[in-house]
Amino acid sequence: ECRESIEICNNLFSENKHNRDEKMNNALYFLTVVTTIFVPAQFLTGLYGMNFTKEDGTPNMPELTWENGYLYFWMMTTGLTLLSVLLIFVARHYGYL
Repeated sequence: ECRESIEICNNLFSENKHNRDEKMNNALYFLTVVTTIFVPAQFLTGLYGMNFTKEDGTPNMPELTWENGYLYFWMMTTGLTLLSVLLIFVARHYGYL
């Protein structure tokens, strides 16, 4: 009777550990997907958020002098984000995720 109780406790412990591991894996999966989607946008924001000027104060990056440079930035950010989402769907379709 005592051995049966020990075996039941061990089984409950193993099941609990399995459930916690599965929860953690799901949370890490979600965080990885979110990071994959938003990292390209963060990279572009960091790159274009820096002050790229010459010593005389003129912009060093051509995009800063374009009439629609801000629009091009958002188009590029949106395009990279959509590309990331598309890659996630393709990876899911082929069973990589």
